[in-house]
Amino acid sequence: MHRRLALAAMVVALPAVARADETASASLAAARKAIVAGDFAGGRSTAQKIFGGESSSAERAAAAELMFVADTWASSGGRPPATPARLPAMDPAQDWHAAFAAARDRLFVGAYDDAAARFDQLVGVAPDLVAAARAAELRSLAREAISVNPAPAPVPTPTEPVVETPAKGKEEPVPATKETRWYGWQTLIVDAGSIALMPLVPPLGIGGYLLGPPLVHVFHGRPLPALGDFGLRLTIPPTCGVIGFAAAHGCTGFLCELEGAAVGLIIGAGIAIGIDAIFLAREQVEVEKPKQVTIVPLVSPTRAGVGGTF
Repeated sequence: MHRRLALAAMVVALPAVARADETASASLAAARKAIVAGDFAGGRSTAQKIFGGESSSAERAAAAELMFVADTWASSGGRPPATPARLPAMDPAQDWHAAFAAARDRLFVGAYDDAAARFDQLVGVAPDLVAAARAAELRSLAREAISVNPAPAPVPTPTEPVVETPAKGKEEPVPATKETRWYGWQTLIVDAGSIALMPLVPPLGIGGYLLGPPLVHVFHGRPLPALGDFGLRLTIPPTCGVIGFAAAHGCTGFLCELEGAAVGLIIGAGIAIGIDAIFLAREQVEVEKPKQVTIVPLVSPTRAGVGGTF
């Protein structure tokens, strides 16, 4: 009995916890947006609301970092413009807190790209969930600052020359090409439904046979094939019916000749259906080929790596 009551209490509490997490996440996102826009007082007030709710220690730590950044930028006269300056990377595995302080200092001076890269590394080697939440929140703030105010392209200097060697085989993006796409399965589905309706509701079945597949071509933006398909369906079955009637001429009884005409009609309808599905139900569509991957090695006195376009 006690287990059932405890389980029921957990089920009732779970939605409340989920709502609290969503509220804290929304408040953090709103605070980041306000701080990046220069509304430091509003961002600080929004982040401070998290301390009054049912938020976790990690969310409170993230809110405290946002409040600290808002206060720092407010006291310095505003959010600094983006700068491409980079410093040699520290090893966060040796001194995580010192590396975090250095990354936060890069954020304070406007080196958003450098700060985002440092916080991204710090999240992966954080000693606990609270530390990871602090680094992740400032990483999101740096990325939002980049999207609002991207840094200019870095210019190589004599103290840190950057040599870029394009990889061999680099090509321009290939323009979109056209390929043939078959949609005859759609006309065959309409024909199958029409044939099934003919013995039950003959007018509806005949109308579906004559007009259904041509409308499929119209929906694909191909009015001329639709007109040609209607002409085939209107002329081929009667022609084959006449041929069947003539072939059965002279057999015993008039009904025998009518049976030959009926067989001709059925064969003609099948021929029209086949021509439509095999030859007419094909369209040209544009297909964009994927861009070629280009890898560019980056070499400098302080770092080495690779970059590229994808």
